[in-house]
Amino acid sequence: MTAADIDRVAVTTEPGLIGALLVGVNFAKSFAYSNGKPVLGVNHIKGHVAANYLNGRIKTPFIAFVASGGHTSIIKADSYTDFETVGRTLDDAVGEAFDKIGRRMGLSYPCGAEMDRLAAQGDPKAFRIPPVHMKDGSFNFSLSGLKTHVINLLNTAEMKGESVNAADVCASVTAVICDSVVYQLGQCLKRYRVDTLLAAGGVLANSHLRAALTSFCNKKGVDLHIPPLSLCGDNGVMIAAAAKYEYEKGLVSDMSLDGRPSSKDDWKSY
Repeated sequence: MTAADIDRVAVTTEPGLIGALLVGVNFAKSFAYSNGKPVLGVNHIKGHVAANYLNGRIKTPFIAFVASGGHTSIIKADSYTDFETVGRTLDDAVGEAFDKIGRRMGLSYPCGAEMDRLAAQGDPKAFRIPPVHMKDGSFNFSLSGLKTHVINLLNTAEMKGESVNAADVCASVTAVICDSVVYQLGQCLKRYRVDTLLAAGGVLANSHLRAALTSFCNKKGVDLHIPPLSLCGDNGVMIAAAAKYEYEKGLVSDMSLDGRPSSKDDWKSY
């Protein structure tokens, strides 16, 4: 493939680590300008959701759940491009909680995959851990309390010279997170009377979360879409998929395109 074979250029503009964003944005603008191609900036979270668009036509409106190391959001989408955030984490993201708890347990970083493996060997009811969904009628989450609770549990056991079964901790944490996610998504689907659910992001590589969502959707008759494992983490394909539909709406960026470390949830394309 040569530059002549490329029709247009898509690049992540937000949210994310500003250094990484600027490297990508500046390369994309330079490549597009020097080759006379249009460039389009894409929201990182929209990209994760769009990884599901590769599976074929998806019924709209839909509810989307995105969970990664830095983001946890519930989104109401009226089309492939018109998004509204209706729920989010108020502090730690799901992936961040997995990583910080796993790191305290001495697991290799990133810890999500190892916690997933250990959870399959443990007792999910071994420890009483508080749920992470808000009980105020919103679709929000708060994971800082879970993280603190589990780290305190580990610290207390260490000070007493007691051993803690790592598999049981992983299983208990995973079960609570899965239960809270399923609960909030169930309430959201019911309120908006939507029967299509998209889930995406690095945390969706977790086998327990995938199984919990699949079981819930099968019972409720909800059409569930989850990307293959290869497309759950950050990747260029998901950004290209999102950009395809943004471009079809007539959205094209200019050379003032820049990176932003945080998103204002306006879902604006650039």
